[in-house]
Amino acid sequence: MELKDWFYIGTALITYGGAVAGVTTFFTRSIFKLTEERLSDKLKEAQERLQVIDGRYRELLEAGSLLAQKKLSIDKELALLADRVSATAGSVFIPAPSYSIQAQQRNLVFFSVLGGASHTLNRERIPMEGTDAGKAFTSQGPVLSVPLADTASFSNNTDEAAKFQTRSKLSVPLVTSGKCVGVVQLLNKRLDDTTFSDWDLRTVLDHVDLLASLVAELSTDPENLRRLGITPSEVPLRGTVLFADISNSSKLAQRLDLAQVADMYNQYFEAIGGSAIEIGGAIDQILGDGIMTTFSVVKPLGDHELCAAKAAIEMQRKFVELKSRWTSLGYLRSMTVFNRIGVATGVVKRTELGHPLYKRVTVLGEPVNIASRLCSAGPRDRNVILLDEGVTTKLPPDMCVQKLYNLGDIAGIELVSGGA
Repeated sequence: MELKDWFYIGTALITYGGAVAGVTTFFTRSIFKLTEERLSDKLKEAQERLQVIDGRYRELLEAGSLLAQKKLSIDKELALLADRVSATAGSVFIPAPSYSIQAQQRNLVFFSVLGGASHTLNRERIPMEGTDAGKAFTSQGPVLSVPLADTASFSNNTDEAAKFQTRSKLSVPLVTSGKCVGVVQLLNKRLDDTTFSDWDLRTVLDHVDLLASLVAELSTDPENLRRLGITPSEVPLRGTVLFADISNSSKLAQRLDLAQVADMYNQYFEAIGGSAIEIGGAIDQILGDGIMTTFSVVKPLGDHELCAAKAAIEMQRKFVELKSRWTSLGYLRSMTVFNRIGVATGVVKRTELGHPLYKRVTVLGEPVNIASRLCSAGPRDRNVILLDEGVTTKLPPDMCVQKLYNLGDIAGIELVSGGA
């Protein structure tokens, strides 16, 4: 091959290589540009979300600030009213709040407290019946009283709780637009031997309207009260509660790395909690190595007892699979762990529990206690499902149940499942 042929071949290769490089550069730049555009879109979307979150955060801060200012106005007005009649202490009561307008008002709650007992009594509840504040609220009329020698419950036992001595009381209903929204109660004139007079009563009646309007503005929304730490009550509902836990789990923490134990627990919670969710239940809370789930509490289930029983059977089936995998991987070695489940049904109430800065919604009621006790009473040498009698009466005849225990006032009945 002659030199000129090599020249032509080299020229062609250079041209081809340049074309390939150009095409490669073009596609590379196109890919980078497309990636850059996608990242730009994602960044823009993230910034928009951040703006929404920041706006919501600012709204909450503003709402909290406004709420605090309104509450402070009530506290100040109570102090002014007490000063007008030379009272040394006082309180504003409101009806214990509820999310349901059908709920019967049975209690009053301390909404604003003036005096040394302010931290002790704030948010405490007293009964409507048998109290001066309750009488003033229900009758919408003032009550002026002094202690009698034979009246031990003059202050409804709040004196003992607050380490306070009540010598005289003046209770006046807070009425606005024809509706009683609360009661202001003033205690103990500054002079030890002086009780409240008719003049004091007229003075309070002449200056109570502003306090009534402030209380009405703030207390009509249960959400405001919840933010102030006063938990609204809910209408009781029927539901079923299920507790499950791993028996002998303490041995896991003794013999395995804690990170590995945490992974096993999370796998367990995913399997057990998933069984409840799939059938319409809800996870209420995680309790160490156990879990609490509810049925027909978060959303209605017509046959919640049967749903809970079916969920329990599915939980045991998944636990058997999970335990088999743990054994195959060598996690359990010579350790034996089992799954215990307790199920009970009845009337429960949803409520908020916890520190004012960290609260969660949960349920309270006898079924919670019974389900927990059944779970704890289950044998530790096998997988077991224990039901209370309320659940078993709702199960179809073809479900195999067997009387197992009698734990005092609780009948523990075993639900026998092929997978357990």
